[in-house]
Amino acid sequence: MTSVMASALAACSGSDKPSESEAKQAIRTALGDCQRIEIHDFKKVNGIRQQDDSYVVQAKYTLDITPSEDIKSYITGDYKQALDDANQQVSSAKQFLDDYAQAKAAWVAENPGHMDFEYYRTLSPDDQSKYNQAGGTLNINNPVTSVTRAGREKIYELLHNECPNTPNSFFSSIVADNSYKVEDFAADIKREASNIEIHMVKSDNGWQLSQ
Repeated sequence: MTSVMASALAACSGSDKPSESEAKQAIRTALGDCQRIEIHDFKKVNGIRQQDDSYVVQAKYTLDITPSEDIKSYITGDYKQALDDANQQVSSAKQFLDDYAQAKAAWVAENPGHMDFEYYRTLSPDDQSKYNQAGGTLNINNPVTSVTRAGREKIYELLHNECPNTPNSFFSSIVADNSYKVEDFAADIKREASNIEIHMVKSDNGWQLSQ
């Protein structure tokens, strides 16, 4: 065995701290080896040896999360249809309330001495129900809010099904991030990660993520 080869083997087997590639693999393992998640621009910025000879590595990197065909199909199909329907409901509710306000103003002008809230009592039970429903549509029962919430839940479900070993907290934090619209998940999502700590231990196969 040449001295160069011997030195190389010694360096591989006797490394006293994790290499950048080992740290990157540890991150990949921590993310469940998900095929939809790519790690880019990985940089090990610090490392601290622990008393038990394990190692805590600090790193920064960029994650690229690629949507599956199921996610793309859902967003451009069922979700888009549901959102279009919800927006139409909101638009109709706004139009109804605008018409109501104009009719109320006209009624008050024609009936001096009466308060504007009395106009509601002149409506038929059916129109009163429509008024109440329209108000709810624009407030606590807003269908756009409901559809968006359901869309995020579906995206989370599809991501989790695709990568069951990825921590639930990872996908839930991304899906719940309101800086992304549901439609954004039909394309790649990029996330910057910095000051991430990875606990690693030495094994016969080199440095690995501490389980």
